Amino acid sequence: MKSLPLPLLLAGAALLASSPALLAADPAPAAPPSPEAAAPGEPTADQIVQLVHLSRALKKSELRGTLTKDDREVPFSVRMEADLIRFSFENPKQIINLNIKQKGAELTEVLAGSNKPVPAKRYGEGIRSTDLSYDDISFRYLYWPKKIKQPKEETVKTRKCYVVDLYAPQQVGDYGVVRIYVDKESGGLMRMQAYDWQGRMIKVCSVTSGMKVDGATVLKSMDVHRYDPATQKIIGETTFELKKPD
Repeated sequence: MKSLPLPLLLAGAALLASSPALLAADPAPAAPPSPEAAAPGEPTADQIVQLVHLSRALKKSELRGTLTKDDREVPFSVRMEADLIRFSFENPKQIINLNIKQKGAELTEVLAGSNKPVPAKRYGEGIRSTDLSYDDISFRYLYWPKKIKQPKEETVKTRKCYVVDLYAPQQVGDYGVVRIYVDKESGGLMRMQAYDWQGRMIKVCSVTSGMKVDGATVLKSMDVHRYDPATQKIIGETTFELKKPD
């Protein structure tokens, strides 16, 4: 299985092994312990995150897709290059550029003739009033310095995955801790679970299917579930779907 480009962003293929209701019961990651050396022959947390970065470096391609929430469809196109991912929307026209070569994954927004960085206060904002946020498409958490690999691997619908907890270095955005599930074979991001600053789960992005494009397996669909931090009930659902080029 070849590497996949997007997550939340985000990359991977196959259905989740767990339902959203079961995911809501997952405990928050504990406070980060001191980093430990990886077992012989096993990658470190930093090396696993680097696999995810490499899985996003694709040949130039452009796909069309749809964000769906409450039966409302938001069409978009996404152009992927070695160092840039560009999301384009219409009515009103909006372009979100993700420079994946910049440390921290720089996001800029072109809207009404302006081209400016997306301010930190908007990281948790849903794009086009969906549950997919600017934080979700930026993969900003992949650049956080504190990373702890979990000793136990997990299986996400037959795919063996490394599990790594990423800890925010400062209180910016909604996510304090993000747990990622990385396909051992492809390095693609299969699932992410985001926790707020009190350790309560608030977002799950999970790849549900993949497709072949020019011989590579890429993301076809992803479910985004937003949770009430107090009740752990789902309060928002959005589907991210890409289509094969004509």
